Amino acid sequence: MTPLVPVTVRRVGESEVQTVDARGLHEALEVGTRFNDWIARHIGQFAEGWDFYSVLSESSGGRPSVEYA
Repeated sequence: MTPLVPVTVRRVGESEVQTVDARGLHEALEVGTRFNDWIARHIGQFAEGWDFYSVLSESSGGRPSVEYA
């Protein structure tokens, strides 16, 4: 059985935690709005470093984007 959103184990500090990619979650939920609008509307309900982590992605010539796990 393939999960709707792949779960990835990532090292956060001293711990390994299970995470999902927010863009993958957005796609799996079939949200009708653009990702950046959707995440901006919902991210304020959560605490960074506790509920989610964000990183600036590396750019390949374009503008870097923020990735959320």
